[in-house]
Amino acid sequence: MGFIVKHRVGVVNAQQYNITPYNTVYMYVVKSPPVTGWSEYNPNVFQGGIWWYGVYQQFLAAVNITTGKFTPLLAENWSMIELPNGTLEVLIHLRHSGWDNGIPVTCWDVYVTNMLLGLVSAMVGNVTIFNNYTCAFMIPKGYYAPLTVPGASEANAFIALEWGQGIAIDWQDSYVWEPIINMAQANYSWIWLYMFGNSTEKGEAAKVLSTLIHDYLTYKPTSRFGYSNGPYYLCDITPEYFLLCKNPYYYDVNKFVPQYIVEWQYSSMSQVYAALASGKISIWSTWSGALTPSILSMVSKNPYIKILVFPAFGGDAIYFNFLNPWLAMPQVRQAIYYAVNWTQLAEAAYGMGFTFPSPMPQDGLMPYYTEWQENISKYWAAQGSPLINYTYNPGLAAQLLESVGFKKVNGIWYTPNGSQFTLTLYIGSGSSAPQLTLANAVANALTSFGIPTTVIVYPAAEGLTVVKQGKYDLLWSYYSDIYRPGIPYYFPEAFYFIGYPFNYSHWNGIVTLPNGTTFSVPECGVKITTNCI
Repeated sequence: MGFIVKHRVGVVNAQQYNITPYNTVYMYVVKSPPVTGWSEYNPNVFQGGIWWYGVYQQFLAAVNITTGKFTPLLAENWSMIELPNGTLEVLIHLRHSGWDNGIPVTCWDVYVTNMLLGLVSAMVGNVTIFNNYTCAFMIPKGYYAPLTVPGASEANAFIALEWGQGIAIDWQDSYVWEPIINMAQANYSWIWLYMFGNSTEKGEAAKVLSTLIHDYLTYKPTSRFGYSNGPYYLCDITPEYFLLCKNPYYYDVNKFVPQYIVEWQYSSMSQVYAALASGKISIWSTWSGALTPSILSMVSKNPYIKILVFPAFGGDAIYFNFLNPWLAMPQVRQAIYYAVNWTQLAEAAYGMGFTFPSPMPQDGLMPYYTEWQENISKYWAAQGSPLINYTYNPGLAAQLLESVGFKKVNGIWYTPNGSQFTLTLYIGSGSSAPQLTLANAVANALTSFGIPTTVIVYPAAEGLTVVKQGKYDLLWSYYSDIYRPGIPYYFPEAFYFIGYPFNYSHWNGIVTLPNGTTFSVPECGVKITTNCI
């Protein structure tokens, strides 16, 4: 469940800008310590730079999930055809739009962005350039849905024009990114194998590209402008806020009413809650788990706040670490599901945030969300593995553990090798109060069942290090599927279980279907062939 909160706001220190509550949208970002000025700011999105598709970076096109239809953005139109060699050509014609430094957005920007996305496993084939405003994604066979499959055109367009393809690199201002671009071009064949090679080639490419990937993720460009091709760009930084102004070179900028966007810099969610209560935030997009009962009560009673509720494709999740050999066993994971009364604990932790009034207010998203759920359920039922609705059943949990050699002695479960079965549950320090409450409640429930479980709160800034070290048994984090028109993703774990840098489960991604077919789920993150759908 998600929320968007709209609020009247006060006046920020306008400095040389004519900022008023009547021409400004006020939002927030959590940064500790805050960025105090331009010298501290790194526009690289992997190093704290603004990453705001649709506002700062723009897509070629975007799907409206209330209708399932595409809205042309930087791409004015497109078409696709399967070539005789099996390649899918997605031909695009760009609008005449510009970066915030006045340089036009061209197909060269599409090319270099796609190339560098290959370093983070999001490349969409080759890009062939015909002229500055006409180019094509050339997607290899096996990495797109055949056009004869219902919904294939929409799904392929989503992969090529929206998912991962927010144009973020200004090629013509290449001196800014020149070291990275030159290295990427010199290693283009390795990037291709990293994305589209066989398992052996992918492994070798990963070794060759490891330094380049690190340099890309940590790079600090030298220029302060030329990073936005959306309707707004970063025009000022103070210790209190980031200020976004309208990009005069964006093709459709006059249709955007707010002249400014203020992003307050707060160090914690408690400051966010206080700002919301005092009227300093005008739009807040969040989800039910981020709201304590007292905050939700305050928000719902304020006559100046309007709440829009919509179904969301994700929420809290507990990830199993497959480096623990016992958790790699499906019977053990299923036992943990059955051993905990998840609904009861969630309702107790989230209060009103979890039990929002029924029926839910309708906003246009519900029909598509419901259709998405139905399609996934039908798919797995047809595969012979219908989705399981796990309900509280400690008896079944015990049977599952015993079926793989576990024994319960004096109220404690022991593994087949005779060691006591204990778990650690890691959760970041930036988690909300309901999340921390629920994490401890889950640990207590598992302990009561006979699996002693300890909650460890780690510094939020060390999250990537915690994942790489993999010392946890269970990890609390966010989980999301992705809405894709035409053909849903049936393997969302390809993105959030094992995608960089989110390999929370340390899983190799190999799936064997009931019919014996074996394939790699990571490939299904980019493939939408009949094997993966």
